[in-house]
Amino acid sequence: MVKIDVNECPRLTGQDKKRSTPRIIDQTGCGEALEGVAVGADMYHVQKVRAFIGPYCNAVVGYMASSNAFADKSIYKTLARVSLRTTNSLAEAVAAVLSHYGWTKVGIATNTGLVAFERTQAFEESFHTRSIQINKKVCLV
Repeated sequence: MVKIDVNECPRLTGQDKKRSTPRIIDQTGCGEALEGVAVGADMYHVQKVRAFIGPYCNAVVGYMASSNAFADKSIYKTLARVSLRTTNSLAEAVAAVLSHYGWTKVGIATNTGLVAFERTQAFEESFHTRSIQINKKVCLV
């Protein structure tokens, strides 16, 4: 996570703080025990941080949802994404580009595992609704 705070820049005073580049502080918080959430909460509540960039592993602020199940904002009201909402959104965008250029036959290269399966399924559904044919699907191991 990154903390941005111009008020803690010791070399700046008065009007210089308003024209300065924010100070960036890095704190590690990724792991299997959800340390990212704890670090983020500490930075927000204790250190009074008001702007976050990353990490990808934080369950509150992330690049994109790891599962399409998180698309329901009525259930997951506090999740924030800095990019696409879900894989469905990305699949729809790719399908729109393919349709725009008239590309109706594609191939998919994917990974193995549940997350890869869910993501591939989202693309397959989007392609199907736009009559884009998947000629070949390759699973990389």
